[in-house]
Amino acid sequence: MFEEAATVKDLIPKATAEPGDISTLQAFFKEPTLFNEDRAAKNKQQIRRPKLTLENTYRLDSKKPFVASRVEAVLKETLAELLFDLRYCSKTAGNTCAQVAEAIRNRVLSYEYER
Repeated sequence: MFEEAATVKDLIPKATAEPGDISTLQAFFKEPTLFNEDRAAKNKQQIRRPKLTLENTYRLDSKKPFVASRVEAVLKETLAELLFDLRYCSKTAGNTCAQVAEAIRNRVLSYEYER
């Protein structure tokens, strides 16, 4: 009436492949499981959701906008100060241009424009 109690080793099917062979693993994962069948059924049914309308989360306008007239005034003042009595010399022209550019950049950055 009752069969002999089987050990755990008897209940596990024996692999026909060698320990390093991955074919048994591939076969295991290719077999359809309940989880995969449920997922496939859900994918077949298209769930319709209402389309979300999202607003931008960033500011488009800066708090302190760029004022071109102010920068033009800085340019004119800086050029007048630094180049007032200067004569052109090809040996020092590169350094002079770098100094003028740095002075203009520092003065414009002092206005702390955001963008």
